[in-house]
Amino acid sequence: MSRASVFHYKGRDVDPQAVAHDLNVQGVVTGRIVQHRDQLIVSAELIDARTNRNLWGEQYDRKLADVLAIQQEITGAISTKLRERLTGAAPKQAGKGGTNDPEAYQLYLKGRYYWEKRTPESLEKAKEYFDQAIERDPNYALAYVGLANYYYVLPSNAPVSHTEVNPKELAMAKRALTIDDGLGEAHTALAGAYQDSWQWEDAEKKR
Repeated sequence: MSRASVFHYKGRDVDPQAVAHDLNVQGVVTGRIVQHRDQLIVSAELIDARTNRNLWGEQYDRKLADVLAIQQEITGAISTKLRERLTGAAPKQAGKGGTNDPEAYQLYLKGRYYWEKRTPESLEKAKEYFDQAIERDPNYALAYVGLANYYYVLPSNAPVSHTEVNPKELAMAKRALTIDDGLGEAHTALAGAYQDSWQWEDAEKKR
């Protein structure tokens, strides 16, 4: 499921089976991250929502600079557990849309943090961080999605019109899809941009 579909569960104590029912999925990955200075402790679990059985679980104690490597390890471990359901290309696809630059990734996360606050000041900070992430890695598709999302919510939180920002929203979503046309978040962002410009049929196709 796309990030937009699952993000509102962040930080909440939820029942994985209830989440799976809401999202219409069979498996749920849950996790916690604790940061102490430059040290990260990441715990993650893969749960079969049909039986509430733990299929996989692991804890990682690494340096902050290794956060991308941890992501790749978790992705690889989960893919191995689900390999009978994956196509041969799926493990490669899992890494698309991201970045190999840890600093760009941190900038993107900061952008998401401020984007969620939805104030004119926080949204401008979010845009700055997304721009900086793209400056670090011009092929970071998710950072372009971040900018598209920024333009999508801006008219509801600042004195600007949809007409003014919609061309930029469309451009950022399309740029993300140019980099990775399989990125669900980018398709969702483009659907929102089409909706804002009253292109209902195109929006429906992307949804």
